Amino acid sequence: MSMVLGVLSISILLSIFAGIPAVILGHLSWASIRRSKGRLKGEGMAMAGLIMGYLSLFLLVVFAMIGYIAVPNIFRSKIATNEAAVVETLKTIHGAAASYQLEHDAYPPSLQELSSEGLVALDNQLTSTGVQSAYQFAYKPSSSQKGYVIHADPVFIHTGQRHFYMDASGVIRYETARPAGPNSQSVSP
Repeated sequence: MSMVLGVLSISILLSIFAGIPAVILGHLSWASIRRSKGRLKGEGMAMAGLIMGYLSLFLLVVFAMIGYIAVPNIFRSKIATNEAAVVETLKTIHGAAASYQLEHDAYPPSLQELSSEGLVALDNQLTSTGVQSAYQFAYKPSSSQKGYVIHADPVFIHTGQRHFYMDASGVIRYETARPAGPNSQSVSP
């Protein structure tokens, strides 16, 4: 039985469920065979079960360490990708809003208006829900429509760490612990 569990334990998914019993049963079998003084056979199978059980536990530890190192790097990479996409989207929105302002002598009343004017190809999800790249965008024109403010905040902490702010000046600003505003640090070009 130890050898069967040992073989099963080599599979990553079964390593804990089969590896530990393979080691335990291997030790029990090995001890029984030694106490029998030659009556019981199967030393090789017991040893094979022990070796594969211990190997699977060792591999489990190795894969756990790799996961411990790799998973945070994957999240950091995804966060960096999301934040870069947000900065590019803000630049696109600013260019389109500036064009709209030149043509209409006012900034657009909404992101939907920018998209409907055909000035910029904004993602449908962005114009309908305000969400893109796991960030929530909130566009607000000034009361006279002579300016605008846009906030882009991460939907979840694991999708982004920086909060962005941009106004009609086109300067993109950010904060890491709270929503950004006009006095926040600017994103370097």
